[in-house]
Amino acid sequence: MSRSPKVDPAAYEALLARLTGMGFDLQRLEKTIQRE
Repeated sequence: MSRSPKVDPAAYEALLARLTGMGFDLQRLEKTIQRE
């Protein structure tokens, strides 16, 4: 998703909203902490 280990929070929330709108169940989605 990103070349840096951090994703813009607004972009992440927009992606989650889009996936929810497409019918994906995000209950089991886990955000993974990336190292620098």
